[in-house]
Amino acid sequence: MKYTTLIPALTFLYLFIYETGLYWPQSEGLILSLISGTFFATGMMFYHMSVRKYGPIRTANIGYTEPLLVLVFGFMAYSDAITLTQGLGVIMVAIASITIERRQLIQDTAPKI
Repeated sequence: MKYTTLIPALTFLYLFIYETGLYWPQSEGLILSLISGTFFATGMMFYHMSVRKYGPIRTANIGYTEPLLVLVFGFMAYSDAITLTQGLGVIMVAIASITIERRQLIQDTAPKI
């Protein structure tokens, strides 16, 4: 192990504990951390299963639509305004996703020698 990365990390940890103090979190914080970690691990498991089943191109293509869904759900749930730039971004990402999926479908159905 190289000491060039270990020494700054230990120095940062020492300074962080020195400034903030060491404390044990409340039980609610521990429970929420466990729930959050479980959901994150489950999501990562499904992500890796998706890469294995559908391939990295399709999985990344679905990942690109995540901000679009957040924008749409924010608009529906919180009545957030969608600006012109955001609307153009949604259209451009949607067109790119459709183009990638069509190309992937053509490649999947092409005869393989």
